[in-house]
Amino acid sequence: MLHIVKDYKKLVYNIDAVIKDSGYRTDFICKELGLPKTTFYAKKKMHTFSLDEMEKLLTLIDSERLEDRYFARMLKEAEQGEYLSDNESEALFNS
Repeated sequence: MLHIVKDYKKLVYNIDAVIKDSGYRTDFICKELGLPKTTFYAKKKMHTFSLDEMEKLLTLIDSERLEDRYFARMLKEAEQGEYLSDNESEALFNS
């Protein structure tokens, strides 16, 4: 389960790139989230979006293309050994 937290943490710290890749304008996102631009920029810079705000944001900008891009990136990172192998995961759960 630790990998879930690590993946979420990576998402939070890379939210700027995710937003850029989505193609949505900041003013549109701010309006939909109900946040003033200054608050939005501060939260983005400080990585302080709440769980609810992250869920709203990702629901708003979610697209299959964006999801495919980040899934491919996660697979690449997994190949570099940042995650447990299937055997390691199975051994962990069976212990």
